[in-house]
Amino acid sequence: MEYRESDRLDLPCFKCGKALENATRSSDGLAMNLNQPSEGLSFKPYGQYGGTAFDPMDGHFLEINICDLCLLKALPDKSIAIGQDYRNIRDKNDPRVIIGNERMPYDELPSLRLWQGPMDPADDDEGAVYR
Repeated sequence: MEYRESDRLDLPCFKCGKALENATRSSDGLAMNLNQPSEGLSFKPYGQYGGTAFDPMDGHFLEINICDLCLLKALPDKSIAIGQDYRNIRDKNDPRVIIGNERMPYDELPSLRLWQGPMDPADDDEGAVYR
């Protein structure tokens, strides 16, 4: 497939406007219209019950970026929650090896809680299962 400069998508931080270069590039330097911000995170909402600005219920989604600095600056505001909805599956014969992941059953989902920063969670394998 041939890409044009118009296919390049480098979304800025939605909070401060900082340019966030796309980390995914094809061999010709174009971003392949994927959003993988360097020094930031991407969020993809499909709408939300109760939302009035965007809730199409037909598979469309929005995509926004926030830079790492804006994310960290928001920590004192206690406005960022962390949750978990999938867990790693590790090899029971060699627990160092992750063989996949699975969505957690609804009744096992931990409650959302306030995010404490870059070291939270300290163990990114909390709740792993062994098979």
